Amino acid sequence: MRRRVATIVALGVTVAVTAGCGTTVRGLASPAEGTSAASTPATPPPRDGAADGADPACLIEDGCPAPGAPASSRGPGTTDTVVCAPLPTAMAVFDEQAGALFPSGQVPNSSSDASLSGLQGLVIDVVDQCGYQLMVDVANQYPDPLYGWLRTTAVMALGEISALPDGLRCADLASLGLGPKQALDYWFLWNGPSLMDADVDGIPCETVWPDVEQYMPAHY
Repeated sequence: MRRRVATIVALGVTVAVTAGCGTTVRGLASPAEGTSAASTPATPPPRDGAADGADPACLIEDGCPAPGAPASSRGPGTTDTVVCAPLPTAMAVFDEQAGALFPSGQVPNSSSDASLSGLQGLVIDVVDQCGYQLMVDVANQYPDPLYGWLRTTAVMALGEISALPDGLRCADLASLGLGPKQALDYWFLWNGPSLMDADVDGIPCETVWPDVEQYMPAHY
């Protein structure tokens, strides 16, 4: 059965609300049923430590930390334990962990707030351990502006992958030293390009990495 591919929307949303207001973390709307396609992924503004080729996040297959510090450190409330499957459990666990960072149950209004840095670290952990698309699907349970902020942060967490151009083939990614998990993140980021899925079965790069299917989100 053809697995569905979540499309990429323009990611330009920032957490900016009026003073005294915030975005509730717990008890939010159900996941969106669909998203609109975009021809290119959004390019978030660089964060500290992300300039000059420094990786803004650790990738699942490298040793972490690699040369160049992560763009943001894990906050004191960030846990290394994330859940990748099944999706409802992954959503619930993320919501619980995110909520624990905010005693008020609301995202801080200022991007300089230490608690927001902790949430950024949680997103990075999910992308590293579960993949970009899983984080996007988890983010679907939240309304804007939190939803957009989570997706933008997920793109930033991809590091070097988010800077690659469209149109690369699986062999191109392998020649860059990337592995199957990174190739899958790239494929989802660019809305599942068919040139990476030779047998059109919804799983890319099987001829280059026979084990790539193990990195697919379990619900696809």
